[in-house]
Amino acid sequence: MDAVAGDRVLKHPAPGAEDNASGAAGVLQLAEIFADCRTEKTLHFVGFGAEEQGLWGSEHYVEQMQLHGDQVVAALILDMIAAYETQFSVMIEGEVPWDGLMSIMEGNSVEYGGIPARKVYGSAGSDHVPFSLAGISTFLAADEDWDTYDHYHRSTDTYDKTDPSLGLAILRGMAATLADLTHPLPLTPATVPAQGPGSVLALRNEPNPFNPATVIRFELPEDRRVGLEIFDLTGRRIRVLQRGWLEAGSHAIRWDGRDQGGHPVASGVYFYSLEAGAERHSGRMALVR
Repeated sequence: MDAVAGDRVLKHPAPGAEDNASGAAGVLQLAEIFADCRTEKTLHFVGFGAEEQGLWGSEHYVEQMQLHGDQVVAALILDMIAAYETQFSVMIEGEVPWDGLMSIMEGNSVEYGGIPARKVYGSAGSDHVPFSLAGISTFLAADEDWDTYDHYHRSTDTYDKTDPSLGLAILRGMAATLADLTHPLPLTPATVPAQGPGSVLALRNEPNPFNPATVIRFELPEDRRVGLEIFDLTGRRIRVLQRGWLEAGSHAIRWDGRDQGGHPVASGVYFYSLEAGAERHSGRMALVR
């Protein structure tokens, strides 16, 4: 898949199982995962051709996107994701302005993929570059050992040299990052638990992702004692936003992305926890600075 031999002569065999069929398979797998969901933002699952010949496919896509005036929130790129020599981990490559998005992927790779993740600053050689040059938040996810892979750009880059378990771990982190950006819900309403009588309604925060602030909205069926707190990925309490009685009706409580001491928190994924009477509710949100 979009593979070349080391001498860049296209007629020479280069199966490209790792580079880049593993990333292409990952995109297809993510598309299948999200196919039965509705999302707050439109998702495009794209396989770019001619990356090896000069990023032609991604450059064309960005040109057409700009021509049509599309508003792109982020571009998450998969390249080589299913082989390793010594490091069973993921590299997240991007530019400093996109550190917030990269940090979300870093946290999700550790939490859901169960693998180490390393951020690398500076973009080159893959399809995230045209997006970055267009001012779009983006990163490249690739296996850490891509540059020591013995079969890189060789005719021996076949499936038996790959380890799909690494690709699956990286995909778990990517799927969680897509969920943080788009907030998927099942297409079939019957699969969504119904609200019981007297339940808290419409708990959500917007915008999400956010910078620098977001508003958590909910409705109370009657007067209740309410606690609303913010936690980080480790479960550490960051901020108490509400503790006391609130009247029945709609409420909107703002979080300014600061901790209890008034200091700005880092980019990443956070959780809000709402306790209203005997009920407990929570949600994920992404801060992208």
